[in-house]
Amino acid sequence: MYAVKRGILFFAWPIYAGTQLIKYIFRRENYDFSPERILVGLIIWTALGFLSFGFIFWQMQEKRYQELQKKESQ
Repeated sequence: MYAVKRGILFFAWPIYAGTQLIKYIFRRENYDFSPERILVGLIIWTALGFLSFGFIFWQMQEKRYQELQKKESQ
């Protein structure tokens, strides 16, 4: 759930929406606004957000937690 919340909802989707908004603002006449394009982008960014930010950050925090547990038990 952490990877979904942090990696997708608070990282990947806002970045994707922001980049699409910037593309629309600067290339309005050439911007292709199609549901298929948006859906594919959301799928790709969801996967990237989950894997990169969510999973990797989760692993880093888990390692940190284990190290703190070791120190506390000593």
